[in-house]
Formats: sequence, structure tokens, C-alpha cells
Amino acid sequence: AGLLHARVLADHAEQVTVIDRDQMPESLETRAGVPQGPHIHYLMVRGLQLLNQWFPGLQDEIDRESGAPRVQIGLQTHYMLYQMWQPSVDTGMHTYVLERPHLEELVRRRLLTHENVQLIDRTEAIDLTFEGQRVSGVVTRKRPASGEPETLPADLVVDASGRGSKAMSWLEKAGYARPQTHTIDAKLGYTTRWYAKPETANTDWRILYVFTSPPTQTRGGAILEHRGLRWLVTVFGTNGDYPPTDEAGFLEFARSLPDPVIYEAIKDAKPLTDIVSFRNTSNRWHAYEKLERLPERFYITGDAACEVNPVYGQGMTKAALNALVLQQQLAAGSLDNRAFFQGIARVNDDFWQAAAGGDLNYPGTANNQSETPIQRVMRAYLSAVLRGSVRDERVAYAFHRVLNMIDPATTLMTPGMLVRVLLAQRTL
Repeated sequence: AGLLHARVLADHAEQVTVIDRDQMPESLETRAGVPQGPHIHYLMVRGLQLLNQWFPGLQDEIDRESGAPRVQIGLQTHYMLYQMWQPSVDTGMHTYVLERPHLEELVRRRLLTHENVQLIDRTEAIDLTFEGQRVSGVVTRKRPASGEPETLPADLVVDASGRGSKAMSWLEKAGYARPQTHTIDAKLGYTTRWYAKPETANTDWRILYVFTSPPTQTRGGAILEHRGLRWLVTVFGTNGDYPPTDEAGFLEFARSLPDPVIYEAIKDAKPLTDIVSFRNTSNRWHAYEKLERLPERFYITGDAACEVNPVYGQGMTKAALNALVLQQQLAAGSLDNRAFFQGIARVNDDFWQAAAGGDLNYPGTANNQSETPIQRVMRAYLSAVLRGSVRDERVAYAFHRVLNMIDPATTLMTPGMLVRVLLAQRTL
């Protein structure tokens, strides 16, 4: 989120300074500030389009440098939904299976080719400064803590610090109200390990995903193929049913999925890494768009504003679409951050409905707000779409288009699509 918002600002500001609490790695390694870095990441097609728009030629760099194969969505993505395999469909769309550190390095390197952009690492933002009702800068401190804090003056500040954002505390300290936070937590945890792809493996997929089938089947998993040589394998469970981190337990968990295809693929494969887990997966919506009073020139974006369960693979594309809202606003000559918060709220709602709404299908999911009747109906219909996508190729095609943020969710609700979805239920 930070790199993409900086790219947008670079077209409008004399100087853009990116502050990062981590030391930038010299090699392609996961850093502490991205704890989910070793795990599954998916760049949706709309996210890829925006990266190519802001960094022309980036796709060529991915092809040339990463060795990451293009994934033909619908043909090389094999999804099991409600214990049935989705039919193959030619969507004409593609994306990449990339390691998070590699994509981040490519984007950061391209961003820093802009002469008006600088990056300061090993530095933490610890507070804001104000001039009247306007944010005027950021108080920073080197990491590990040493010396006195320093103030960086700024005409505009963007908080893209993710789940660990201190924005609410900063605003409260300055006399502003805290936003209401909507939390939906399925207590989902996932566990990941890299394997060497067996030489005997004859697969026609790049992404293999065994989805859960709530409310009865609440375990799932995925394999993502990297460079034709390695597999990133993730398994997950909900309601505190966390996958084990020992080898025998990991394999047994994979065998317990609705289809043992992941277990069969990895049972004799060579592990390349230790097993790592991640459990901070709750969905949290901080409703800044509803606050009556906000300091001017302060923007909160990405996971700092709206966190969705990362197991759905939406985060990078959500960050890109938030940055697009800022780009459109700046192009119109506006610095109204209230309009920005309202804009990203509209964007984030699609991601929220998919992730938080999906998590509500699991028994035991905690929700600190009541679900409206309309929300319950929409959640039930989206579940029907998923079930319908395994029986009807047209529904599967529409599913992929909406999942990748190319078409709006309303395309799943046209009269013709409603009929196809309902008819598909009768054949299940």
C-alpha cells in the first residue's frame, strides 16, 4: 500500500518520502514488517493492470527476471468448491504466481527511479504534528531506538502501515474521535511450507485450491506453483482448528481436506523450508468515513483502514484500488480526505463482502455488529454463486471475472445470471 500510494503522489508532489520501520533486505527475503510474507499471495488481474499502468513494462520485468509463469485463469486454476471441481473455462485473463518479496522488490526498485521519491528505512513513525486542524508532519524514531525523535514536515501524510497502524491513537491524542471498528473473526489460521515439485508430477494447473464447504467442512488448502520447480503449500482451518506445525500433523491435516489431492501431491515431495503459521486473520473495518471531524491532509489507507482475512488473497489488489482512489482525487485537484475515505469505503466494501462475508459462513465466527437481513440474503446468494460455478461454465466465467475485480459484483445479479445460478442449485 505504501509503495503504490507513493507512486501516485510522485506525479503530484515535489518530494515524496517513504518511511519504513524495517531495514530493506539486500536479498529476496521476508521481512519482519510483512509477517504474512512467506505465505500465499495472489495478485488479482485488476491489481496487475494497475501495476502495469503505474510502472510501464513491469510485466516484462516479471517475465524476464522472476521466472514466474503466467497463470491462465480458469484454465490453469483448479478450484474445488463445495466438494466439486469447477469446470475449466477460458477467461482470457492471466496473472502471475509471485513470491511477495520479489514483487515488492520490483515495485520498490521502479518507484525509486523517480527523482522526487526517497525511502528512509529502519525508521518508525511514532506521532503526528499539527498546525491547527491540519496534519503538518510526522515524528519519527530510528530503529532500534537511538537518539532523539525527529520531525519530518509534510504537506500531506498517508498512513499505510497496515494492521499495526497507530492512527487511531494519534487522532485520539490530538482530540479527535476514534472510529467505530467492525470486527469479524473466524479464528482462522493457516500453515505454509515450500516443497520441491516432484519430477514425476504431471500437472496442468498452476494454482490448486481446495475451498472449504461451510458450515460442515471448515478446512481448506492450496498449492501454488513457482517457476515450475517449487510448490508453496498452505492449509488452513477455522474456529481455532489451526493446522499443526510438525511434519506428521501438517500432512495429516492435508489428508483430512474434502479431497486428498494436496496430500497426495506432497506426501513424497521434498520439503524445502520449515513450516510457518499465521493466525492474525480477523477482518477489521475502521469506519473513518463516518467520522464527523478529521484533521486535514491526513489519509489512512490499505490495511490501516480496512483489514480483510489474508487467506482470500485480496490485500495487494485492495491496496492498489485504494491508491487509484487517491490518484483520481488528486487528478481532480482535490485534497478532501473525507471524500477519500468515502471513496475507499466503496472500494473496500467489495473485498469486505467476499472475505468478512465468507467468514460469517463458518460456525463460531465472532461478529461485533448485527448482520442485516439484506446482508444475510446477499451472503446466501454469493454462496449459491459458488455452488453454481461448479455446474455452469457461464457462472464459473462470471465468478472469475468478479473475483479478479474486472467486473463488478452486480454482474452476478443480472436476471439471466440469477436464473443460471438457481438452476445450477437443482443439479447439485
